[in-house]
Amino acid sequence: MRIRDVQDLRRRIDLKRRDDPTEAFLVLVAGTRHNRRVVREFKALFADLPTLRPSDVRAELAARRLPPTGLLFL
Repeated sequence: MRIRDVQDLRRRIDLKRRDDPTEAFLVLVAGTRHNRRVVREFKALFADLPTLRPSDVRAELAARRLPPTGLLFL
C-alpha cells in the first residue's frame, strides 16, 4: 500500500478502532521509502501508533501473545 492521503488513512484507522475495539491494533504498511518518509513527516498523526520491529511482533506471536498496538512496516 502506498500512503497517498494521510488524513484519509488516519480517519480509516480511527473508524476501525471505534467500530471494532480490541486490546491490540496493528497497522501494516509497505516498508517503502515513500511510506517511511510520509510517516516521519506526519509523525503527530501517528503519535498513538509507535513503529514496531517485525522481529518483536513475530516473537510476541510465537509466544502466543498479542503484539502491542503500533505501526508495522513490512
